[in-house]
Amino acid sequence: MWWWIAILGGGGIIAWQLIMRNVAPAVLPDNYKLFWGPINAASAKYGVPIPVLYGILQQESNGQLIEAGPDGHDRGPWQINDIAHADWIATHDPLDPVASTDYAASILAAGVQHFQDLRAGIASYNAGIGNVTVANPDVHTTGGDYSASVLAKADTFANLLGIDFTA
Repeated sequence: MWWWIAILGGGGIIAWQLIMRNVAPAVLPDNYKLFWGPINAASAKYGVPIPVLYGILQQESNGQLIEAGPDGHDRGPWQINDIAHADWIATHDPLDPVASTDYAASILAAGVQHFQDLRAGIASYNAGIGNVTVANPDVHTTGGDYSASVLAKADTFANLLGIDFTA
């Protein structure tokens, strides 16, 4: 799909890729299109896979701009906990797709960096770094299968978007 871009020449390739990052693919469900630009930017900034970010977004809110989750402490589409992340919540709008996506990606990246393991990093997004081990990352996550569920969703998004992804 991108092979023909090479005929544009050096600067044209970069400009085209920047434009394409901000235009959500038609195959992306409508409720996720708002997050296309923020997810691409956060993925590039923090080095976390685009499909995993979409997997977390689907797991947390199905891409909806919800005010609070069922327990009343998880805010916005990324369900950022207002107790664990009180400082961020106090200074940011969790419904802002750009700010919340950037922060969610930073939480994920911190977990991945801490454990040097994607699955444990995903589990720590849900349960917190102190509640996760690499040997059994999902033991304290919601439903006991958070990372497995997110990775299954990530595979679906990778296939949908034509992104090469293996966990």
